[in-house]
Amino acid sequence: MTEPIPASVPASVDADRLAKTASAAYDAALEVIAAVEPRIAEATRAELRDQRSSLKLIASENYASPAVLLTMGTWFSDKYAEGTVGHRFYAGCQNVDTVEALAAEHARELFGAPYA
Repeated sequence: MTEPIPASVPASVDADRLAKTASAAYDAALEVIAAVEPRIAEATRAELRDQRSSLKLIASENYASPAVLLTMGTWFSDKYAEGTVGHRFYAGCQNVDTVEALAAEHARELFGAPYA
């Protein structure tokens, strides 16, 4: 199943190719998960089916884009980065700062805001 591509993806990106690549990445990740614990992989697939078949209007939940979901499954999930860009509690957060600065840039562009 291919994921919808968010409106924030630049027009120069081939949306069909991106969707197919994201789908293949999810399939590969689920194969890795299933090799370790098949019940977790099946629960993950069931959650995806649930999210695609209904809309839950719960303020504390989000429907993340494929790119966000894939990023959350990287080594960034191992990182503790309390604070803001350039002003962290702990050293070694320069890569987190890069990602957070880009996220703020995209938010400013998306919402036409001077700050984010």
